[in-house]
Amino acid sequence: MSPVADTHVRPAQPAPPVLNDERRRHWLVPTGVIATVAVVLFLVTFELNPPIAITGIVLVVLFYIAMLVCAVATRNVHNRNVAFVWLFGGITVASSLLLLLLFAIEQIT
Repeated sequence: MSPVADTHVRPAQPAPPVLNDERRRHWLVPTGVIATVAVVLFLVTFELNPPIAITGIVLVVLFYIAMLVCAVATRNVHNRNVAFVWLFGGITVASSLLLLLLFAIEQIT
C-alpha cells in the first residue's frame, strides 16, 4: 500500500430516480392528501387554540400553493422535484410541530 493519497476520482453519482421523474402527480397527489389531513386536524383542534389552528391551516395552504406554482413555473425537472421535496417536508414538519405545540399547551393548561 502506498503512503501517497489515492488520486483516483470517482465519477459523480447520478441523482436518485425520484428526482428525475417528470410526473408532477407523484408529488402533488400524496402532498395533497397529507395537506388535507393536516387541515382537517387543525379544523378539529380549532376550539382548543384558534391562533395555532389558523396558523397551521394558513401555513399548509401556502406551502401547497407554492407547490402548485412550482409545478407550473419550474421547467427543469430535477430542480422542480428538489423544490417538491422541500415543500413536502415543510408541510409535514410545520404541521407536526404546530400540532405538538397545540397539544403541549393543552396538557399544561
